[in-house]
Amino acid sequence: MGFPLNDETQIFLERLVEEKGFVNLSEKLKADILDGLNARLVSFIVAAIAERLSEEDAERMNEIMEEGKEMSMDTVIDFLNDRVPDLGEVTAGAMMDFRETYLKGLK
Repeated sequence: MGFPLNDETQIFLERLVEEKGFVNLSEKLKADILDGLNARLVSFIVAAIAERLSEEDAERMNEIMEEGKEMSMDTVIDFLNDRVPDLGEVTAGAMMDFRETYLKGLK
């Protein structure tokens, strides 16, 4: 499952859809594609961040998720910022890797 799209992520994903060559899509189909891409992008980012967490921090994050505790996005970001000093760079790198993977084989 993805997170709600912020403006930058929305633009990023819309550009990917265009670069992939999907044009003249119905609004419903475009929304479905963007939802799917968002979920995949979040998985990519989470995997990149998980690689940088200590085993203890990764276990704590899993515990929180398994317990079903609702964490606000701000709480999650604070948790990760405290543990991954280059979180912005990791996220940006994951987004570029996602782009490359998604567009692979296009040319």
